[in-house]
Amino acid sequence: HVHILIYSLQNNKLIVQKLISLSSQLNTLVYSSKIFQNSLHLRVITYNTMIKCFIGNTHPYAFRIYNRMKALVAPNSFTFNFLLRCLESFQSLKHGMVIHGEIFKLGFDSSVFVQNTLLNFYVKCCENLAWSIFCRMPKKTVVSCTTLMSGYIVIGDLEFAGDIFYQMPVKYVVAWNAMITGYVPNHMFDQAHSGYPEGRVITLSVFHHMLINGTCRPNQSTLISLLIACSHLGSHEHGKWIDSYIKHKLELSIPLGNPLIDMFANCGDLQNAQAFF
Repeated sequence: HVHILIYSLQNNKLIVQKLISLSSQLNTLVYSSKIFQNSLHLRVITYNTMIKCFIGNTHPYAFRIYNRMKALVAPNSFTFNFLLRCLESFQSLKHGMVIHGEIFKLGFDSSVFVQNTLLNFYVKCCENLAWSIFCRMPKKTVVSCTTLMSGYIVIGDLEFAGDIFYQMPVKYVVAWNAMITGYVPNHMFDQAHSGYPEGRVITLSVFHHMLINGTCRPNQSTLISLLIACSHLGSHEHGKWIDSYIKHKLELSIPLGNPLIDMFANCGDLQNAQAFF
């Protein structure tokens, strides 16, 4: 920062943006705020960077920055994306509804990108409103469906998330992974949502449906979640099948090796656990 000042680069928009971002990553939000407050010729990207710094923070300072911003420069879709993500951290429905009004007033309600962020916000703060927004969306994309489904998974409503998942016309790997991983933190390894055609299906069956569907290939995240499920169930047979799948389809890595060791150990197969170790 001293060198930036020595070489009179404190008003270079790219450098200021990077400096603010780096300061916040080093857990010095006060310092980031001072850099921001002393910057001249602030542009929308600088405001967005400062707002983004408060994602995960419980202080509503991002909302104040936005109020200062709109008096000087016009916000863009990224502004509202970062703002809503800031408000998620402390579930401020009141502030979120104000931002929703701003989005509507400035014409960003037609942006699928902004609509998806709104969906994600309302699922975490008021799921009834999220469903209402989803129903009124003029263009429902795969991303919109996945956003809504993932939001309901986060709040633990796997049955409703499953209904959305089953009705999706196209399912990308992120949707399959969200549905598979949704069961793991909720300890639902042998139970599925009633919306599925087979009624009650074990978690691993979702993976088999994914393979049968054939529209996308499982990735590392998919297999890690499945190995965690096998470990909790003590399902040695399924675990060995996943191990075989990894050998034929993927390169073994540390993130995959660790849950493999855990799965074999929990299933009592210490020989394979030691071999992988």
